[in-house]
Amino acid sequence: LHMYPKNAIIAVTLNCNSRCVMCNIWKNRITNELSPEEFRRIPPSLEDINITGGEPFLRRDLVEIIANMKIAAPRARLVMISNGFMPHRAAEDLPKIRSIDPRFAFRVSIDGMGAAHDAIRRIPGGFEKICKTIQIARDSGIRDLGVSFTVIDQNVDEIPKVREFCRRQRMEFS
Repeated sequence: LHMYPKNAIIAVTLNCNSRCVMCNIWKNRITNELSPEEFRRIPPSLEDINITGGEPFLRRDLVEIIANMKIAAPRARLVMISNGFMPHRAAEDLPKIRSIDPRFAFRVSIDGMGAAHDAIRRIPGGFEKICKTIQIARDSGIRDLGVSFTVIDQNVDEIPKVREFCRRQRMEFS
């Protein structure tokens, strides 16, 4: 009996432009990451690929990486999570990514509304950038949109507010 992997979480970078209170990955200064071609070696059996980081938009070759993942595992559902702090890169990359995979799914991290989120991520104006990134994703034709919420002591009371935001925005909440 042969077992083949169906799901994968693939960090395309371990660098990050956020400074989250609950994580120290932002201290990384990693160079010499996998080349886009190396992503062609992922198993073709994959049905679900969660593309993560660090922050994926920090990879200037993100579109090429995703194209190679789709070649390697053509049946896979691709879901990418971003901190949403690079709307300019989202505007550049998301339309191209959606043309590679019309079913592409996109998630942003939100840990509170407005200033509450900015305090946890330690990025002034971060929530505003996320809202721009969500709109860019919509304008790119991405329909499978959602929010990932990291619960910590400082933001438990933000859960209902973010859930309501997701409901109004017609986005999945997890």
